[in-house]
Amino acid sequence: MSPGAAAPGAHGWLDRVPPPAFFVASGFSQYLGAAIAIGLFVTAPSFAVAWARIAVAALVLLAWRRPWRLWMRGRTEGRKSDGGRAERRTTEGRTTEGRTPDGGRNAGRGASGRGLSGRSVWLVVLFGLALGGLNIAFYLAIARIHLGTAVSLEYLGPVLVAAVGGRGWAGRVAVGLALTGVGAIGGLGLDLSAPGTIAGAAFAIGAGAFWAAYVVLGRRVATSLAGMDALALAMTVAALAYAPVALPAALPLFGWDTLAAVIGVAVLSSAVPYAVDQLAFARIPAATFALLTALLPATSLAVGLVVLFQVPSLAEVLGLVLVSIAVWLASTPRFTPPRRPAD
Repeated sequence: MSPGAAAPGAHGWLDRVPPPAFFVASGFSQYLGAAIAIGLFVTAPSFAVAWARIAVAALVLLAWRRPWRLWMRGRTEGRKSDGGRAERRTTEGRTTEGRTPDGGRNAGRGASGRGLSGRSVWLVVLFGLALGGLNIAFYLAIARIHLGTAVSLEYLGPVLVAAVGGRGWAGRVAVGLALTGVGAIGGLGLDLSAPGTIAGAAFAIGAGAFWAAYVVLGRRVATSLAGMDALALAMTVAALAYAPVALPAALPLFGWDTLAAVIGVAVLSSAVPYAVDQLAFARIPAATFALLTALLPATSLAVGLVVLFQVPSLAEVLGLVLVSIAVWLASTPRFTPPRRPAD
């Protein structure tokens, strides 16, 4: 169990779910929401739809998690820190500063979580900015190019994280297979002469950069704070940070005829998948997480087939096979870096 995981039994059956299953569930939810969101582009610009999704998801997560408890916990920990150090010095032989009696560091991580203080505040802020930028750039992309192509292009970000963080031959081969498979799924013959295609591809690649930051920062959030609570705060940061630009254009989305669709998009594409991500972040390293996101382009194909009746081509089927092999390699012990023991 990772340092940020909950105590044994805290998640119950979730601890026995294989990590790839998290990504399949997250992908189906996320891209079903994206399919609904495309229908809202006639009511408001794509970046406004993305912001409305973030804002509503933030409200849902705030009501569910009540993350202000993290801030209160941080203030309490700060007041107790001096007394705690003195107490640890007087209990020589049982604990040492920064350690718990069982040898683990920073007790209270995971299920109960540590409070917000110092650098953790900036970590949540940066995580929120990356999360918001990812959503807005992705919606700007799918307003101009096909959903599957946009997902494939933005996957370049996680591939970079996997390439940097992976270890051994299995990691390098898995990254190569995943990149090749995603390229096949996205289509190698992107028509750059079509109106908006270059801009759409640029937005998708920009979303990939935000996605890479999201993976790295999200792993740190999940293992140093209460992941779900920090996610609620980060979503709120994203909503507030991008509101000056997006709020005026998003107002038409909050009419009675579109509000239900906006709520559905927020829950399906933000609240559910990002909550699932936090469960995965707490269990696997960032490099493995990044590579397993190769399941998302494949999932977007399935959603396109079922919801939009888009039949995959032979190249796309080949891409699915390559991605499946890459995911299998990513799940092997040779790729997954060993856990760092408590020191």
